[in-house]
Amino acid sequence: MIDRLRLVTATIALVLGLAASAAWAGGTEKRVALVIGNGTYRNTASLKNSVNDARLMAETFGALGFHLIGNGPLIDAERPAMEQSIRSFGKALREGAVGVFYYSGHGLQVKGVNYMAPVSAKVSGESDVKYELVDVGFVLDEMGNAGNRLNIVILDACRNNPLSASGIRSVGDGLATMTAPAGTAIAFATQPGNVARDGAGSHSPYTEALAKTLRTPGLDLFDTFNEVGLMVKKSTDGRQQPWLSSSPIEGKFFFAGLGRTDSKQADNTAEIARAKAEVDRLKREADAAKAAIIRANTDAAEIKRRQADEDARAEAKRRQADADAIEELRACRDDAKANAEASSRLKNDFDNLKRNWDFLQTEKQNLDNTIALANNDQTYGGAYFRIMAGQRSQDYNNHLRELNSSRDEYNADKKALSAKIDSFNSSCQKRWNKHVIDEVCSYSDDAFCSHLSSR
Repeated sequence: MIDRLRLVTATIALVLGLAASAAWAGGTEKRVALVIGNGTYRNTASLKNSVNDARLMAETFGALGFHLIGNGPLIDAERPAMEQSIRSFGKALREGAVGVFYYSGHGLQVKGVNYMAPVSAKVSGESDVKYELVDVGFVLDEMGNAGNRLNIVILDACRNNPLSASGIRSVGDGLATMTAPAGTAIAFATQPGNVARDGAGSHSPYTEALAKTLRTPGLDLFDTFNEVGLMVKKSTDGRQQPWLSSSPIEGKFFFAGLGRTDSKQADNTAEIARAKAEVDRLKREADAAKAAIIRANTDAAEIKRRQADEDARAEAKRRQADADAIEELRACRDDAKANAEASSRLKNDFDNLKRNWDFLQTEKQNLDNTIALANNDQTYGGAYFRIMAGQRSQDYNNHLRELNSSRDEYNADKKALSAKIDSFNSSCQKRWNKHVIDEVCSYSDDAFCSHLSSR
């Protein structure tokens, strides 16, 4: 009985630990951020807050678990340094990380294309644009080629027009609208065609609101930028209204975690609730068994006091044996139920493995077909199929690794269950007293009790 009570207590502690772990389960994906802040411009007006903003955002992303490219913000960067950092950023994203790109500094649109200005940029005519500036599309291309789940671009980069006096007619106010690629959200400090504020303090209104909101638990991606927009609109008396362009995003993302409500988290919560209910039931049964033993011990002691003969001692011994047998049989019934549930889960795991294996074979066939098309076609179309073959090969290898891992987990679970069933068979397959069976199974109709009653 003492060992059983200890088992119940340990189970309760385990369930509570699982609940705490589930509450902190958000944000398990790898996170990578590239932060660039340009303010000390040589050939156009400097910005007083861009560098401060970049440092604030680098600190914020670091606190939220992001790995920073270059281990910190890239400050007052030349064009080669910006492009090299963007390439390193794209390479890190190809490992499956969630990516965030943040830029503060001069930004402008030329013929509807958005550019970031390095600190040494010198643009005297339209032909200088592509040689002196960095196209935001370069960032989007690196993100798109990575094939990861989610990318976020944040541009606090339309504080004024650095080429307002250049006489280039194709230069527009603010930044242009951009179409977000698959799995991408693009956040602008203000709506397209408008100019954002550099800020009267040490930070721009947008970055100040962003750094504060990102640290708020329970806000998903869209709630976060909506809250930032409301804060900036209020702080600027409606003169600046941030903008978000997004493609459909798979799943949810929380910068600060704590508050996930996706289906997986809901399943975890429901599973924890069921586990807690099972713990409560086990505790009630353990308490009842303990009470039964106490009553049996009291009856045996009373019989011993009233009767000194051998019959009384035998009766007391029988009662004690019955009480021990009742406790043992209750434990066997619980073990039988647990084994049956585990067997059912193991069958579901096997069925899932089989379905995933069948899907993998189809995926392998598609990969082989794509490779064949790439090898047989040396035209531009062949190049397209070679790119597709590379992507499908990566997907196939990832799925194969996941399937092998699931298979190993299934085999381990199967081995553990087999050991439990062997232990159960060695301790519970015995001839039980009818009185003991009636005591344990009188209000139960489970398979274990039905089997005992039929013998």
